[in-house]
Amino acid sequence: MKKQILTLALGAMLVLPSCGGSSSSSSNSSDNSGDSPASKGQVVRRADGSVYQTGGYLAPKATPNAPKYQANINAADLPAKVDLRKFLSPVENQGQLGSCTANATAGAYEYLMWWHKQTQFDLSRLFLYYNSRAVNNKTNEDDGAMLYDVLQVLHDYGVCSEKTWPYVVQKFAQRPPDNCYEEAKNYGISKYEHVDLDLNTWKSVLAQGYPIIFAIYTYSNMQNPRNGYITVPRANEKQTGGHAMCCVGYSDPDRVFIVRNSWGHQWGDKGYCYIPYDYIMNPNLNYNDSWVIYSTSEPVDMDKIEEEAWDDDEESIFVDMQNEFSEMSDEDWDAMCDELGDYDIVFRLGALYNIAAWGDEEMSPAEQKLATEKLKKLLIMFGLDYSPKKVLKHCENIWVNEANDFFEKTVAILNKYLSEGARATIAADMLEICNADGDASDEERDLILGIVGDWLNADLIEAYYSDYLDEEEYDDYAEYDDEDDYAYYDDEDYDDEDYDDDDDYEE
Repeated sequence: MKKQILTLALGAMLVLPSCGGSSSSSSNSSDNSGDSPASKGQVVRRADGSVYQTGGYLAPKATPNAPKYQANINAADLPAKVDLRKFLSPVENQGQLGSCTANATAGAYEYLMWWHKQTQFDLSRLFLYYNSRAVNNKTNEDDGAMLYDVLQVLHDYGVCSEKTWPYVVQKFAQRPPDNCYEEAKNYGISKYEHVDLDLNTWKSVLAQGYPIIFAIYTYSNMQNPRNGYITVPRANEKQTGGHAMCCVGYSDPDRVFIVRNSWGHQWGDKGYCYIPYDYIMNPNLNYNDSWVIYSTSEPVDMDKIEEEAWDDDEESIFVDMQNEFSEMSDEDWDAMCDELGDYDIVFRLGALYNIAAWGDEEMSPAEQKLATEKLKKLLIMFGLDYSPKKVLKHCENIWVNEANDFFEKTVAILNKYLSEGARATIAADMLEICNADGDASDEERDLILGIVGDWLNADLIEAYYSDYLDEEEYDDYAEYDDEDDYAYYDDEDYDDEDYDDDDDYEE
């Protein structure tokens, strides 16, 4: 089968134009009116095989009758920046369940547990998710939950640990055992308050050392955040659902909130993202369903918060990253993501490096090892946090299924948006990979040259490596250097579920 596909791909690519060309992107209209409570999202599969759910938040028909947070820090006394991330537990992955409300609440509660009990408590997200749906007799449906219901469960029942009731996605409809409810009585919140949609009010909550659990309308731009930055949705942006997250800081110099997500630590900036004030404070994009929780009547240690989480300098919180996309404008980034469509840049790189290794109809251990090394180096230079081994394995058959125009579109898009140095590096890598075992045929080389031959330029390749690759940073990626990572795999040995957990949840 792969031989037939390779022949088709070769035939198609040999007639490609030498440069340029653009791939048209479809325009998706969306309603930003904010009058729909629907949050049904979609399961997104990343190029490394991990998955996450974009929806799961259910909006209440009316704002619950609950106490309101009263800001007690004057706007003039607020610091320029607050960042609570150092006090939070590791970012987790909700996976394919619509459990964002439970995950967002977990982040806030585990933070409070650290402050008040000086312990890393890993609460059971599945316990919260099940019982918040039980309030409305929806336990057999994975359609998400209301934040208010999650908070009520945490207040009335408490929560057990994840060790007692693990996050096993197949058990989402199963009632936790009785011992879970007994343990839950020891862990809960004393009260919760609604936080109005007001910039200074939000900043006051955060400056006092409390995260904010909130929900916004999400759009396709959240699937490909550049260095964790989420742009304000465009008028024609595709809406992907309603999503709950946990706000843990802000930066006035950048006019962004620091937000903890639940799509795994490899998404965004180590699991966090930066969302503009203009996005979160927009009543057409925010559900105004935002909350602060308290585990005891004791406040957090304000002296420690001011010392370690406040900052009054005017410097940006964004690291000055030098990579392939650091100089690209937000408009060009969004346009590139639109044209890439269902297969983002990492999918397409994985497919290109795969076809280089499979050119002789099989991938030898030497070809796999070199493809992994080359892709690892390229992903670092692109500022993309993925396991190259998993990307190669997950993208192995994409080009088979999409062979008719997949490579033609890929080359056209990369021609348009990548630098000459990046394209030359990819082309040279592909040629080297196909000859990793020392016996590349003319047919294999012709296949690669037919796809990316016009990109080759030795001077550009050398300059590109020196500009963007920090050898010390490259050496730090030791987890991908083990020989076990290059063990040869056959098609029948590949179980897609092995790569769905992102090391953050069980299936």
